[in-house]
Amino acid sequence: MHKLNLLFTLSSFSVLLVTVERFSFTAKILLQPYSFFRLHEIIQMSVLILLTVIIPVLILKEITQNFKNIKQKEFVLILTFITGVYFYATGNGVHELASFLFNHYCNTIKFAGDLCGGFFFNDYSPEISFTL
Repeated sequence: MHKLNLLFTLSSFSVLLVTVERFSFTAKILLQPYSFFRLHEIIQMSVLILLTVIIPVLILKEITQNFKNIKQKEFVLILTFITGVYFYATGNGVHELASFLFNHYCNTIKFAGDLCGGFFFNDYSPEISFTL
Protein backbone atom coordinates (compact mmCIF):
# COMPACT_ATOMS: atom_id res chain seq x y z
CA MET A 1 0.00 0.00 0.00
CA HIS A 2 1.30 3.42 -0.95
CA LYS A 3 2.12 5.65 2.03
CA LEU A 4 -0.48 8.24 1.02
CA ASN A 5 -3.16 5.55 0.86
CA LEU A 6 -2.17 4.42 4.33
CA LEU A 7 -2.24 7.98 5.69
CA PHE A 8 -5.65 8.72 4.16
CA THR A 9 -6.91 5.41 5.57
CA LEU A 10 -5.60 6.39 9.00
CA SER A 11 -7.28 9.77 8.65
CA SER A 12 -10.61 8.10 7.85
CA PHE A 13 -10.10 5.68 10.72
CA SER A 14 -9.48 8.57 13.13
CA VAL A 15 -12.80 10.14 12.05
CA LEU A 16 -14.54 6.84 12.78
CA LEU A 17 -12.82 6.64 16.16
CA VAL A 18 -13.99 10.15 17.04
CA THR A 19 -17.56 9.23 16.11
CA VAL A 20 -17.62 5.92 17.97
CA GLU A 21 -15.90 7.34 21.04
CA ARG A 22 -18.27 10.32 21.20
CA PHE A 23 -21.25 8.00 21.70
CA SER A 24 -19.47 5.44 23.90
CA PHE A 25 -19.61 4.86 27.65
CA THR A 26 -16.68 7.25 28.13
CA ALA A 27 -19.10 10.21 27.95
CA LYS A 28 -20.71 9.02 31.19
CA ILE A 29 -17.57 8.58 33.32
CA LEU A 30 -16.78 11.67 35.39
CA LEU A 31 -13.18 11.91 36.53
CA GLN A 32 -12.20 13.00 39.98
CA PRO A 33 -11.42 15.29 41.67
CA TYR A 34 -14.28 17.76 41.28
CA SER A 35 -16.00 15.91 38.38
CA PHE A 36 -14.44 18.48 36.05
CA PHE A 37 -13.76 16.20 33.08
CA ARG A 38 -15.32 13.15 31.61
CA LEU A 39 -13.12 10.37 30.32
CA HIS A 40 -14.46 11.38 26.90
CA GLU A 41 -12.71 14.79 26.97
CA ILE A 42 -9.40 13.26 28.01
CA ILE A 43 -9.48 10.71 25.18
CA GLN A 44 -10.57 13.33 22.63
CA MET A 45 -7.96 15.93 23.59
CA SER A 46 -5.00 13.65 24.26
CA VAL A 47 -5.35 10.95 21.59
CA LEU A 48 -7.93 11.59 18.90
CA ILE A 49 -7.31 15.29 18.30
CA LEU A 50 -3.57 14.60 18.37
CA LEU A 51 -4.13 12.21 15.45
CA THR A 52 -5.91 14.98 13.53
CA VAL A 53 -2.73 17.05 13.83
CA ILE A 54 -0.10 14.41 13.17
CA ILE A 55 -1.72 12.73 10.16
CA PRO A 56 -2.04 15.91 8.00
CA VAL A 57 1.59 16.81 8.75
CA LEU A 58 2.66 13.31 7.69
CA ILE A 59 0.58 13.68 4.51
CA LEU A 60 2.33 16.99 3.79
CA LYS A 61 5.69 15.35 4.46
CA GLU A 62 4.86 12.56 2.00
CA ILE A 63 3.58 14.90 -0.71
CA THR A 64 6.71 17.07 -0.47
CA GLN A 65 8.99 14.01 -0.43
CA ASN A 66 10.21 14.53 3.11
CA PHE A 67 10.20 18.33 2.63
CA LYS A 68 13.04 17.80 0.12
CA ASN A 69 12.00 20.31 -2.51
CA ILE A 70 10.94 23.03 -0.14
CA LYS A 71 12.90 26.21 -0.36
CA GLN A 72 13.14 28.88 2.32
CA LYS A 73 10.19 30.88 0.96
CA GLU A 74 7.98 27.80 0.78
CA PHE A 75 8.86 26.91 4.35
CA VAL A 76 6.63 29.79 5.47
CA LEU A 77 3.75 28.00 3.76
CA ILE A 78 4.52 24.83 5.71
CA LEU A 79 4.59 26.74 8.98
CA THR A 80 1.27 28.35 8.03
CA PHE A 81 -0.20 24.92 7.28
CA ILE A 82 1.00 23.44 10.57
CA THR A 83 -0.28 26.51 12.44
CA GLY A 84 -3.69 26.08 10.82
CA VAL A 85 -3.81 22.40 11.78
CA TYR A 86 -2.80 23.32 15.33
CA PHE A 87 -5.59 25.89 15.69
CA TYR A 88 -8.07 23.42 14.20
CA ALA A 89 -7.08 20.85 16.83
CA THR A 90 -7.10 23.43 19.63
CA GLY A 91 -10.62 24.46 18.59
CA ASN A 92 -11.73 20.84 18.88
CA GLY A 93 -10.25 20.62 22.37
CA VAL A 94 -11.93 23.83 23.51
CA HIS A 95 -15.19 22.59 22.01
CA GLU A 96 -14.99 19.38 24.05
CA LEU A 97 -14.47 21.29 27.29
CA ALA A 98 -17.19 23.86 26.55
CA SER A 99 -19.63 21.13 25.58
CA PHE A 100 -19.01 19.31 28.86
CA LEU A 101 -19.37 22.46 30.96
CA PHE A 102 -22.55 23.48 29.15
CA ASN A 103 -24.19 20.07 29.53
CA HIS A 104 -23.04 19.62 33.12
CA TYR A 105 -23.65 23.06 34.67
CA CYS A 106 -26.30 24.81 32.52
CA ASN A 107 -29.99 24.22 31.99
CA THR A 108 -29.74 22.79 28.48
CA ILE A 109 -33.41 23.32 27.64
CA LYS A 110 -33.61 27.06 28.36
CA PHE A 111 -30.31 28.55 29.44
CA ALA A 112 -29.53 32.14 30.37
CA GLY A 113 -26.54 34.36 31.05
CA ASP A 114 -23.18 35.05 29.53
CA LEU A 115 -21.43 32.01 31.02
CA CYS A 116 -23.89 29.44 29.65
CA GLY A 117 -24.11 31.42 26.42
CA GLY A 118 -20.34 31.10 26.11
CA PHE A 119 -20.57 27.37 26.69
CA PHE A 120 -23.25 27.01 24.01
CA PHE A 121 -21.42 24.54 21.82
CA ASN A 122 -24.08 21.90 22.21
CA ASP A 123 -24.49 20.48 18.72
CA TYR A 124 -26.83 17.66 19.75
CA SER A 125 -30.07 19.55 20.58
CA PRO A 126 -31.51 21.87 17.93
CA GLU A 127 -34.54 22.80 20.12
CA ILE A 128 -32.47 24.79 22.62
CA SER A 129 -33.41 28.42 23.20
CA PHE A 130 -31.28 31.20 24.59
CA THR A 131 -32.54 34.06 26.77
CA LEU A 132 -30.59 36.99 28.13
